[in-house]
Amino acid sequence: MLIDASTSAARSGSALASTPSGDRLARRNLFDFFAHEVLADLPPRLQDFMLSCSVLPELNPGLCNAVTAGDDAQQLLEELYRRNLFLTVLDEEDLTLRLHDLFREFLGAELARQKPDQVAELHMRAARAEVIPNRIVMHWLKAQCWDDALAEMMLCA
Repeated sequence: MLIDASTSAARSGSALASTPSGDRLARRNLFDFFAHEVLADLPPRLQDFMLSCSVLPELNPGLCNAVTAGDDAQQLLEELYRRNLFLTVLDEEDLTLRLHDLFREFLGAELARQKPDQVAELHMRAARAEVIPNRIVMHWLKAQCWDDALAEMMLCA
């Protein structure tokens, strides 16, 4: 239905569809539609895992287990890998994945919409488990833990 609406607007010469920003908006809406469909087709545990891990720039078993407070990240990441869901494999041996930026952004928005009270806690868990200083700072800032962010920046100085 979204594809039909977008296509008919483009064919009818709609001002919005003929502008570069209109094209970007149509592509973004189309991506959001597909991303929502992909997420909805996943088992609930995998949906929850992806939403929680959307706070991470890269997914590996250690970080994902820390963020989700679980112990099944290896299996869930292998399932994501098998499904090839908008991701790039960074390290096949250690199973490190990166979600496509738009998909990660979509998941982050869904996380904020569905579980707004969990976002800060997920970033705090990520900050505690992360080893890359700039990412640690980013997580503390997103969790609004200003003193922890400052302390990490001081360690880097």
